[in-house]
Amino acid sequence: MLNRIQRNTRNEVRIHDGDFPEEKEVDTKLVRLARNLGAKLYTNDFNLGKIAELHRQLRKPSRSGQILRVVLLPRETFNLRIVREGKDKGQGVGYLPDGTMVWS
Repeated sequence: MLNRIQRNTRNEVRIHDGDFPEEKEVDTKLVRLARNLGAKLYTNDFNLGKIAELHRQLRKPSRSGQILRVVLLPRETFNLRIVREGKDKGQGVGYLPDGTMVWS
């Protein structure tokens, strides 16, 4: 998804490796970084979207998630790489191309 956004000539994309060690939560770090850079966040993560919206750092909250979301139909098959074990026996966790976490 990041590659698609970077290839669009209307977007300016910069990778920033800043950190806020005093902040524990990743969502809070992202919102704080966006605020410091004068940037907006685009996300399909519900919780990050709510936090960013409160801090006025989310760009078009109702549309950004729809734009980035992968559309999957019932009974559609796709390949998913399992990246770690789940909490219970026989479970695994993977991610869709848009970053959505999938577990089974």
